[in-house]
Amino acid sequence: MGLMLPVLGLFPGFVADFLKPKRDGDFLGWLGSIRPDRIVVFRLYLHEVAAVVRASLPGIRCDIDLDDLESDSRFSIARCLIRLGRWRPGIRELIVALQYWFAEQVLLSRYHSVHLAAQEDVVRVRRRFRSRLAAFPNRILPRRLLTTDRRFRVLFVGSLGYPPNEEAAVLLIDRVAPLLTHLPNLKVTIAGRSPNAALRRQLLGNPLIDFFEDTSDLAPLYASALAVVVPLRAGGGTKIKTIEALAYGRPLVSTAEGVRGMDIEAGVNYLAAETAADFAASICRLAEEPGLADRIGSGGYSLWQRDLSL
Repeated sequence: MGLMLPVLGLFPGFVADFLKPKRDGDFLGWLGSIRPDRIVVFRLYLHEVAAVVRASLPGIRCDIDLDDLESDSRFSIARCLIRLGRWRPGIRELIVALQYWFAEQVLLSRYHSVHLAAQEDVVRVRRRFRSRLAAFPNRILPRRLLTTDRRFRVLFVGSLGYPPNEEAAVLLIDRVAPLLTHLPNLKVTIAGRSPNAALRRQLLGNPLIDFFEDTSDLAPLYASALAVVVPLRAGGGTKIKTIEALAYGRPLVSTAEGVRGMDIEAGVNYLAAETAADFAASICRLAEEPGLADRIGSGGYSLWQRDLSL
């Protein structure tokens, strides 16, 4: 990338994202002996590994599964870090996003086809690359449904070391939870791992929040969830946490970012919310209207069965 845009070559980070392959003669020999029909590369950071394998198998078809468009996701995370007040990592992420953008222009056309999780990403980038693009949404296996009184939790699940999830957790702690204190026995529950020290203090020091760290079984939390919330403002691709909520049949309240890439309808499969007030209002509606909660939960579960189930 330094040759293409010398200024970006001054910054570390991009090369570290690419996996440098070691030439293993035994492995390449074995691969040549079985003569696979095609190679599917997972994400752009494995491009250099794929280049070594392709060199040993001339003419092999090679596809790449990006899941999301890395440059767009990195730009989104950079903006998220800046909103969180972390300017230095935000600027670094912006630089890496630019590097990925240039890499995509050069490298993706070398693949027979490029797979993305979200149809909207395919539509948006179709003219940028000569490769054939296709959308393959993320899917998950059926979840173990439990029957319980779904009146205790507003649930958010996510790895808290990931800036978009951190931003969502802060919104729930600082702005959504205080708007729900009039609902008896209701707790905002956040389940995730690796929060930074500041976020951990917020999670453990707030009486309105239940924090579950490194929980091995999320099923009981989903079982007691009045609603699953996805207040994301950044990221890319389709969100596994969203698909998981649908698979558990729980009413979902989400931003547009949280449901991106899915053929999902607000008011049928989920309730739409963008601000803290929107989330609080939707949660209150679900608490006060059990029929609505059942309808939205069933609508989301039907969508999962139709489009997102393995």
